[in-house]
Amino acid sequence: MKQEDIRPHWDKRCTDTFVGQSIVRVRYTNKTEQKNLGWYNSSIVLELDSGHLILPSRDDEGNDCGVLGITQKGKEFSTPIFPELRDATTILPKIRRLLQKSPIVKAEYLSEDTARSLDWYSIPVVFTLENGTKLMPQKDSSGSDGGAFFTTYEKFPTVPVIS
Repeated sequence: MKQEDIRPHWDKRCTDTFVGQSIVRVRYTNKTEQKNLGWYNSSIVLELDSGHLILPSRDDEGNDCGVLGITQKGKEFSTPIFPELRDATTILPKIRRLLQKSPIVKAEYLSEDTARSLDWYSIPVVFTLENGTKLMPQKDSSGSDGGAFFTTYEKFPTVPVIS
């Protein structure tokens, strides 16, 4: 695949797979899921109306859970970032109210200009929900780089970063 074809290829694949689906449940990974993934930390899990799951990962190799960057309509990609399980009691209800029942209307990779402005090497996919909220996997809670999404889709188990 030519370099100029990479972004359109992945944008289309993400659009075809995720657009039109709604998040019906938001939770954290349980101990069994965490162990099966080989992760030290528990991750946010987005359950879709198709029955599939989406989880943020540090990278497309799955080296540990990532965090979910969430930006409400009209705001910059910076905060809030929803981290590992240690903050679940205060954060999970807020995430649920913001994300549940809002369909994914757009799935495309972060622009190179925005990634550069964040000083990121890795460019993640961004899901835009009908309510204007944008979801983006990040490497860690300090927002040091873009992350990947892992899914339960057999033919699309990892939504990789591009660089």
